[in-house]
Amino acid sequence: MDRRGSSLEELPEHLICVGGGVIGMETASSFGKLGCKITVIELMEQLLPGTDPELVRPVQQALKKSGATIHLGSKATALSEKGGKAVLTCEGPKGSFEVVGDKVMVSIGFRPNSKGLGLEQAGVKVSDRGFVTVDPACRTNVGHIYAIGDVTGMPFLAHRATKMGVVAAEVIAGQPALCDWQAMPLGIFSDPEVAQVGLSEQEAKDAGHEVMVGKFPFAALGRAMAQNSTAGMVKVIGDAKSGILLGVGIVGPRANDLIAEAALALELGAAVETSRFTVHSHPTFAEGLFEAAEDALGHAIHVARPKRKTALEKQSDQLLLKKVVSAGSTRRPYRPPDAGPRGEARGPRRTAPSPARAAPTGCRRPPDPARRPAATALPAARPSSPALRWSARAGIAAVIALSLLEALVGG
Repeated sequence: MDRRGSSLEELPEHLICVGGGVIGMETASSFGKLGCKITVIELMEQLLPGTDPELVRPVQQALKKSGATIHLGSKATALSEKGGKAVLTCEGPKGSFEVVGDKVMVSIGFRPNSKGLGLEQAGVKVSDRGFVTVDPACRTNVGHIYAIGDVTGMPFLAHRATKMGVVAAEVIAGQPALCDWQAMPLGIFSDPEVAQVGLSEQEAKDAGHEVMVGKFPFAALGRAMAQNSTAGMVKVIGDAKSGILLGVGIVGPRANDLIAEAALALELGAAVETSRFTVHSHPTFAEGLFEAAEDALGHAIHVARPKRKTALEKQSDQLLLKKVVSAGSTRRPYRPPDAGPRGEARGPRRTAPSPARAAPTGCRRPPDPARRPAATALPAARPSSPALRWSARAGIAAVIALSLLEALVGG
């Protein structure tokens, strides 16, 4: 079958999807909703490779909940037919295995359909994989020939092709236009939907940014609860020093509708606090962007988050840590509990009360050995670690120091 399943005359009872990328996940979600049994074979260690793992997790959970079987880190090696069924041989982490189904859809190995267009005769330059090379005006190396969309390479997105077509038409008409957008939104129409624009958290860190992240689950959003669509979340990534918005990722209901606001914010170079100060209608799914921005800035009131330390508190912690480390070198050497006054080894610890032990004085009643079974032994005392004792002291000192610092700053 083709990658969209449009050639099918009837639904397969068992559909095998080779490839867990965008098309594989969209097909698996839609055919699973129609009642087909789904098996996904993905070579990488996660579905939707290249997508933020936190955004992929709800999609994978939804597929498994619907009864789908997912094989990660596996590749298809052979395809045969037996008894009117498709038999797919795969190689996985635990060895070779077979999957038997009615239809197999292959959604990997995209190649441009550029052969037979006469590009070579026209002198149009193409890449090693056959993609047409264009400049920001969608113009090829031949001045009067333009190319748009998937034939120019990744990302393979319909809205990208549409925008490139508009730019190419305006350039041909003599108007000033370029493909100079700041970020291209990615849309995955799985269930739940996934959308991304700008940098992911890992990409922002790799680019050298000091990252601040805000998250808001749809499970805490009124509109999502009212529509019983609480799977997923909104994730906002910003630069901690400048406050500039770097990227947004959404997984959940209406994700591909909500991402437009984030794309506009990135196009305008907006800060994370811009979304926080923008009033969002209630109850709507768009409030998730506002709530995630609030969380990134440490002002969230609808989700419980650990208190973020201020710069002054972090500086105080570092000074205290230096004092603790320097004081650690002057401590007395550790002496085991079983050692004598000079460190010599003592005999084994007694495990039962001695009958000859003198009765204690005072108001306490003397212990009666007869009331304790002879076979019962007292548990051996576990020597406390000096590192744990010192860590506890350091923790108490840190609390006292921060309390005094807060009092001084507040005063």
